[in-house]
Amino acid sequence: MAAATPPVPAPAAKPIPVWWRARRFGLYLVLIVLGVVLMLPFYWAVIGSLKQMQEVRQIPLVVVAQGSTVEQLRRRVERAVLPQLGLQ
Repeated sequence: MAAATPPVPAPAAKPIPVWWRARRFGLYLVLIVLGVVLMLPFYWAVIGSLKQMQEVRQIPLVVVAQGSTVEQLRRRVERAVLPQLGLQ
Protein backbone atom coordinates (compact mmCIF):
# COMPACT_ATOMS: atom_id res chain seq x y z
CA MET A 1 0.00 0.00 0.00
CA ALA A 2 1.31 3.46 -0.89
CA ALA A 3 2.13 5.90 1.84
CA ALA A 4 -0.26 8.84 2.15
CA THR A 5 1.18 12.12 0.99
CA PRO A 6 0.81 15.07 3.35
CA PRO A 7 -1.70 17.72 2.30
CA VAL A 8 -0.26 20.68 0.40
CA PRO A 9 -0.87 23.94 2.26
CA ALA A 10 -2.82 26.57 0.37
CA PRO A 11 -0.79 29.55 -0.77
CA ALA A 12 -1.10 32.64 1.40
CA ALA A 13 -3.65 35.12 0.11
CA LYS A 14 -2.22 38.35 -1.21
CA PRO A 15 -3.50 41.45 0.56
CA ILE A 16 -5.74 43.63 -1.59
CA PRO A 17 -4.03 46.93 -2.43
CA VAL A 18 -5.51 50.14 -1.04
CA TRP A 19 -5.99 51.67 -4.50
CA TRP A 20 -8.07 48.63 -5.51
CA ARG A 21 -10.31 49.01 -2.45
CA ALA A 22 -10.75 52.73 -3.14
CA ARG A 23 -11.61 51.97 -6.76
CA ARG A 24 -14.15 49.35 -5.76
CA PHE A 25 -15.69 51.70 -3.17
CA GLY A 26 -15.98 54.41 -5.84
CA LEU A 27 -17.65 52.00 -8.22
CA TYR A 28 -20.16 50.91 -5.59
CA LEU A 29 -20.88 54.52 -4.69
CA VAL A 30 -21.55 55.41 -8.33
CA LEU A 31 -23.79 52.36 -8.74
CA ILE A 32 -25.81 53.22 -5.63
CA VAL A 33 -26.29 56.84 -6.72
CA LEU A 34 -27.27 55.69 -10.22
CA GLY A 35 -29.75 53.21 -8.75
CA VAL A 36 -31.38 55.91 -6.62
CA VAL A 37 -31.62 58.26 -9.60
CA LEU A 38 -33.19 55.54 -11.75
CA MET A 39 -35.76 54.75 -9.04
CA LEU A 40 -36.97 58.36 -8.76
CA PRO A 41 -39.53 58.14 -11.62
CA PHE A 42 -41.12 55.09 -9.99
CA TYR A 43 -41.26 56.89 -6.64
CA TRP A 44 -42.77 59.94 -8.32
CA ALA A 45 -45.43 57.82 -10.06
CA VAL A 46 -46.46 56.06 -6.84
CA ILE A 47 -46.54 59.28 -4.82
CA GLY A 48 -48.43 61.04 -7.62
CA SER A 49 -51.09 58.35 -7.61
CA LEU A 50 -51.61 58.81 -3.88
CA LYS A 51 -51.88 62.62 -3.95
CA GLN A 52 -55.03 64.68 -3.93
CA MET A 53 -55.64 66.64 -7.17
CA GLN A 54 -54.83 69.90 -5.35
CA GLU A 55 -51.44 68.50 -4.33
CA VAL A 56 -50.70 67.34 -7.88
CA ARG A 57 -51.26 70.85 -9.28
CA GLN A 58 -49.65 72.73 -6.40
CA ILE A 59 -46.54 74.84 -6.95
CA PRO A 60 -44.02 74.37 -5.36
CA LEU A 61 -44.26 70.64 -5.90
CA VAL A 62 -45.28 68.42 -3.01
CA VAL A 63 -42.73 65.62 -2.69
CA VAL A 64 -44.61 63.60 -0.06
CA ALA A 65 -48.38 63.17 -0.24
CA GLN A 66 -49.87 64.97 2.73
CA GLY A 67 -53.50 63.90 2.70
CA SER A 68 -53.30 60.34 1.45
CA THR A 69 -54.65 57.55 3.56
CA VAL A 70 -55.15 53.84 3.15
CA GLU A 71 -58.89 54.47 2.87
CA GLN A 72 -58.34 56.75 -0.15
CA LEU A 73 -56.14 54.12 -1.78
CA ARG A 74 -58.79 51.45 -1.20
CA ARG A 75 -61.49 53.67 -2.78
CA ARG A 76 -59.30 54.40 -5.80
CA VAL A 77 -58.63 50.72 -6.35
CA GLU A 78 -62.33 49.91 -6.03
CA ARG A 79 -63.31 52.65 -8.51
CA ALA A 80 -60.55 52.30 -11.09
CA VAL A 81 -58.90 48.88 -11.00
CA LEU A 82 -61.56 46.41 -9.95
CA PRO A 83 -64.13 47.34 -12.66
CA GLN A 84 -61.45 46.99 -15.35
CA LEU A 85 -60.63 43.52 -14.08
CA GLY A 86 -64.32 42.59 -13.86
CA LEU A 87 -64.09 41.96 -10.12
CA GLN A 88 -66.70 44.37 -8.86
